Amino acid sequence: MEKIEQNGLLPHMPKIVGFGCDWASNMFGDKNGLVTLLKKDHPEMIAVHCLAHRLELAFKDTFKADKLFVKLTTLLLGLFYFYKNSPKQRKNLRKCMEVINISGTLPHRVSGSRWMPHMKKALQTLFKTYPAFISHLQNESHSNPKAEGLVKMLEDCTLMTYAAFL
Repeated sequence: MEKIEQNGLLPHMPKIVGFGCDWASNMFGDKNGLVTLLKKDHPEMIAVHCLAHRLELAFKDTFKADKLFVKLTTLLLGLFYFYKNSPKQRKNLRKCMEVINISGTLPHRVSGSRWMPHMKKALQTLFKTYPAFISHLQNESHSNPKAEGLVKMLEDCTLMTYAAFL
């Protein structure tokens, strides 16, 4: 409770009737979870699992067994790390975008704490920058096996159709 007092939350404490959070141990742990600590002083408080978080987990569970979804996630992560780990590749991709006259962006990370927005942003980048990705990776595929694998996935019509419907 000392941290709550230090952060200036004490004046608002009598007004707490409910608390929504993810079900992580730091929030809902039996000994030192935030909900447990708050309930010591406010036993009437009701803790609920955050609806947005549960919806995101349900969405992720729905797709994790789908082979095309796994392949798409592999492609998006592969693109992200291919360009994130190499300044040379980023520079060449930007040059490729200039030549093709595309105002695309570098790939975004598809995983994270807010998974659905990350996926949406990664897919938007994929479609906006698709011609530059294809052009650059085809050029790189002669000497780089990772680029060759990524370009094969980008040329997979079934996978790209699946991505468009997602």
